[in-house]
Amino acid sequence: MVILATSEKELVLFTLSLIDLAMLGGLIVMVMFSGYEIFVFRLDIGTDEEKLD
Repeated sequence: MVILATSEKELVLFTLSLIDLAMLGGLIVMVMFSGYEIFVFRLDIGTDEEKLD
């Protein structure tokens, strides 16, 4: 196996890079969700008849 052939230092760096990518993905999801809440969810169009199709 390739994992058994790597050194301890490389294995730790690989694990930390996977954790880093997971945290970065979570950050991107949080930014997208908060942007949606700020700009789209609270959009109050009202009861006017003039709306875009």
